[in-house]
Amino acid sequence: MGSFLSSATKQCDILCPSSFSGSTSSFTTPAWPSARHARFLIKTWTHEFESDPDSQPWTVFESLFCHMKKHQAFYEVLHTTGRDNVLRTSLCEKIGLTQELANEEAYRKAFFADGISGWIEEWIERGMPETPGELNESLRRYVDDVLSNLNQLFVRP
Repeated sequence: MGSFLSSATKQCDILCPSSFSGSTSSFTTPAWPSARHARFLIKTWTHEFESDPDSQPWTVFESLFCHMKKHQAFYEVLHTTGRDNVLRTSLCEKIGLTQELANEEAYRKAFFADGISGWIEEWIERGMPETPGELNESLRRYVDDVLSNLNQLFVRP
């Protein structure tokens, strides 16, 4: 695993701080280059998606999955080093999840950010075997299934 991390780290231009001692606490520093690079990648993806005249709301997830697959080595390093929260934080920044929001809107945005980042983290954990299109279709089927079966969650006596 170490050689994978070394090669992926070099490929993604990530340099751990010289003070890295092997504990995950060094990764909590906001200045660690992975956080900046993750934010840069998410902002780049956002700009590309929003400036594409063919982009539609229903294509946002597949576009995000394509972005993740394109930068697979980087996101695998984040996941392997326990820095998955950088992705969630970047998504929260993008969708405007702030303390100033009304509670209901904040809860909706948190649900979205946690759900999609969890979906992506699990995909990365499993080695990203599905194509972005397959993963998008799986997400679509899941959402349809959840919505159509919500009434089964509530059993009436």
